[in-house]
Amino acid sequence: MTPTTAWILLGLAAFGVSDWRRRSVPAWPFDLWLVGLWVLAALTGRPPCWRLGAAWLAGLAALALATRGLGSADVLAIAAIAALHPPEWGLWWVLLACTATGLHHRLAHPATLPLLSWLGVSFAILLALHLLLL
Repeated sequence: MTPTTAWILLGLAAFGVSDWRRRSVPAWPFDLWLVGLWVLAALTGRPPCWRLGAAWLAGLAALALATRGLGSADVLAIAAIAALHPPEWGLWWVLLACTATGLHHRLAHPATLPLLSWLGVSFAILLALHLLLL
C-alpha cells in the first residue's frame, strides 16, 4: 500500500465517521487533509490529473446545486481522490458508493445520507479487489 493510499483511507475513515455521526465534516481539518493528499501524491510521483479533477468538480458541483443533496465535502473528496486514479476507476468507485448509499437509504430511511462514509467503504472494497487480483 502506498503512502497516498494509506492517507486516503485514513482521511475517509476519520471524516466518514464524522459524516455518519454528526452529519457534518469539520472544514479546516478536511481541507488540510485534501491539500496534504495532493502534496503527498506529488512527492511520491503520483501527481493528480488536474483536468480530470476539474471535470469531476464541475460535474458534481452542478449536481450538488441542482439537487441540494450533495455536500461540499462529498464533492471535494470525490474530485480530489478521483483525480489521482484513472477515469474508469473513479466511475466505479462513485457508482459503488452511490449504490451503497441508496441501499442504506432504502433500508434505514435516515434524515440525511452519509455519502462520505460510503465513499470510504467503497474505496476499501476497490482496494481489496485490486490487491486480490494482482
